Amino acid sequence: GNSMGNSGPPQAVQTRSQRSVRAVKVECGVCLEAVSPSQVPSLDSHKHASSSSVCSTCILRYATEQIHMNNATRLSCLQNNCQLPLSRPDMQEAGAEQQLLDRLERNQTLAALQALPEFRWCAHPNCGNGYLVEGLPHNVVMRCPACEGKTCTNHRVVFHDGI
Repeated sequence: GNSMGNSGPPQAVQTRSQRSVRAVKVECGVCLEAVSPSQVPSLDSHKHASSSSVCSTCILRYATEQIHMNNATRLSCLQNNCQLPLSRPDMQEAGAEQQLLDRLERNQTLAALQALPEFRWCAHPNCGNGYLVEGLPHNVVMRCPACEGKTCTNHRVVFHDGI
């Protein structure tokens, strides 16, 4: 007989690495691609339904377009019926680079300045500087420290004589 006690052919042992494990995928509600759950930011503070997902690629594409092309100061969540803004941590979780976050902050700062009644942009081409002007509406001329051009503060154009 058989001294080892084997009574038949050797049995195949299936290891974890050999098993056919089907990766779980979720569908992005924007691009409709099947993506791994790790590609979908949790946006925990938004309390979304678990069946609703937007992938990081779509969030970043949307954020980049809105921030760079539309000078957005606030980004709305892309999830259906979610009215909450995308926060800085939400964008970081989606993989936003510092440059994009800095541009959003710049847009927000400029919007806050422009909302002040005493803020005026220099009206001279290729200058791009803006200032808080004291004494409005009586102070009708602003001299730009950067380009030294004069701006009519009432009409927000290059300074002119008369009305």
